[in-house]
Amino acid sequence: DTALSSPSSCGVATAVWAKQRSLPRAFERAKQAEEKLQQKKDLQVAADWNECFKSAANRRDPEKLALFWTELKGRLIKKFGTMNAALNSVKSGGEESLSF
Repeated sequence: DTALSSPSSCGVATAVWAKQRSLPRAFERAKQAEEKLQQKKDLQVAADWNECFKSAANRRDPEKLALFWTELKGRLIKKFGTMNAALNSVKSGGEESLSF
C-alpha cells in the first residue's frame, strides 16, 4: 500500500508510482494537443469564410449569410456561454446598442 504512495527500492513499485504520476501529465498533453487541433480547424474555417465573402455575390447569398451567422453565434456561445454574455462583453461605455 505504501509502495504506491511513494517510490521504494522495489523496481515494480517505483514503476507503478512513476506511471501514476505521469498519467495526469499525459492527459494534460493530450488535452492541449486536442485544443491546438481545434484551434487550427477554427482558423481554417475562418479563412474559408474570409475567402467566401470576397465575392460580392456570396455576401448577398441568404444561405451563406445564414450559415455564417450560425457559425459566429456558435463560436460566441462556445466562448462566453450565452449570447447575452457575449454581447455584454463587447459593449463599451454602457451603450445599449451595438453596430458592426
